[in-house]
Amino acid sequence: MSGPASRRAAVNQRLTVGFLAGLPSTLRELYALLLEDAGEESLEPLRFELARIGSTAGSLGLDGLVEAVDAVSDALGGEGHVWAVLAPLVRAVHAELGVSAMAPIALVGDPRIVSSVEAQDDGSCEPVLGFASVEALLTELGVHWPQVVVLPADQAHEVPLLREHFGADVYLYGASRDAAGRLAAVRVGAAGFMAEPLALHEVLSQVRYVATLQGRRSLVSLVGEASWSVPLAERLEAAGYRVHASSDPLGVSAVLHGLYPEAVVLGPDDPAAQAQAVQVMRQHIGRSHIALLAYGDASLYRVGIDDVLGPDDDPVERLAHRLARFHDFRRDRDDLTHIPNRAGVLESLQRFAAWSERSNQPLSVALVLAEGLSDAASQHGREAGNACRRHLAAALERGLRRVDLVGTLGGDLFVAGLVRCESPEAEKRMDEIRRTFEARVHADRRLREVSLSIGVADTMAGTRGLMTRAQDALDQIRAAVRG
Repeated sequence: MSGPASRRAAVNQRLTVGFLAGLPSTLRELYALLLEDAGEESLEPLRFELARIGSTAGSLGLDGLVEAVDAVSDALGGEGHVWAVLAPLVRAVHAELGVSAMAPIALVGDPRIVSSVEAQDDGSCEPVLGFASVEALLTELGVHWPQVVVLPADQAHEVPLLREHFGADVYLYGASRDAAGRLAAVRVGAAGFMAEPLALHEVLSQVRYVATLQGRRSLVSLVGEASWSVPLAERLEAAGYRVHASSDPLGVSAVLHGLYPEAVVLGPDDPAAQAQAVQVMRQHIGRSHIALLAYGDASLYRVGIDDVLGPDDDPVERLAHRLARFHDFRRDRDDLTHIPNRAGVLESLQRFAAWSERSNQPLSVALVLAEGLSDAASQHGREAGNACRRHLAAALERGLRRVDLVGTLGGDLFVAGLVRCESPEAEKRMDEIRRTFEARVHADRRLREVSLSIGVADTMAGTRGLMTRAQDALDQIRAAVRG
């Protein structure tokens, strides 16, 4: 697509991004109006704003939002909790935007437990919000939906409701020897069980690590004849995997470098060719940990294969078991860019924030969003998206000092921490990096529509809420498109 049609598509995309970015603040305003509960007259501004949202969403082709607006409009003035009235619209917004990187962690418990955990929180990253009950959580949280909820084990029966309502993981906690609580966690579908006393750093480590896995579909590379790979690819895709197929065993090195699969399955072939392919893959720097499976004989174990499959084995089941054993590899580092992932970078940022507070030195954080990256990957393939992410990680590391911090929060969102640097100087540095990065990636025709949006905040207003302020700044930059 080129010419006027291409320009119209680009304008429509920018308008969509700006409209969606402004919706979270609009939802907060709608929730505040609903809480006033001043009768039918107070509903008129609500109906007007909902109509505006629905009209704009319809013109941009966001049908899910239009349906949600209609559901909220029908529920206005009826019985039920305020949070339940707006729930369809909040859910639809999350479906389009995803949950905010700095969405709160909700903890339900008695005052002793809540105060203990809140005392451990420096407030620099994800907000940790305590509630006395599930009812209080639903009522007080409003539209600030959490990324995870942590409940006492004796309230396990609330897990299905919270999972359905928030679309978030729910953890249970209790005494370390509470076998009944651990069984309840499994029975009701909780994401896990945490032992008391709750240590916030353990909670954050688990939540952040799981967040790096959510929404990610493992890529499996099949190497072999089409008569073998095509039916297996269909089964793997039905099981939720993404699949790349090729036929040359010795060409798999380029696949490892360009696509970064999490597993490779070699189809039936000459044992010598299979052995050579395994040796090539095991010598590939940075990808030696991936799962390697093959249809062949046991001699492949001597050259480093992980699993040998026979004609009667279920490859999907065996692959799932094998991948599960690799999930904790480099738990705090991103495989593609080799910079800290969400778990690693947020833990480091908390240490940076503590240093800033102790030394009375400023710290700036910048949230960097690669706009258009998902579209580029959809149109031109995973390799284009991977190249863009590697370029961005390299641009951030080159453009900042060695004492600064660079990491990824997942997908197209990166973060930088700049020590001894206030917001004005940080904004200047990040703008230089943006211009350099965009000039470089726009030379690649696949990435000409990729641009950076950057939100910056510093510790001059304190370390508490630092990352949330950076998220707000990023949202304001993106929402400015509407103006």
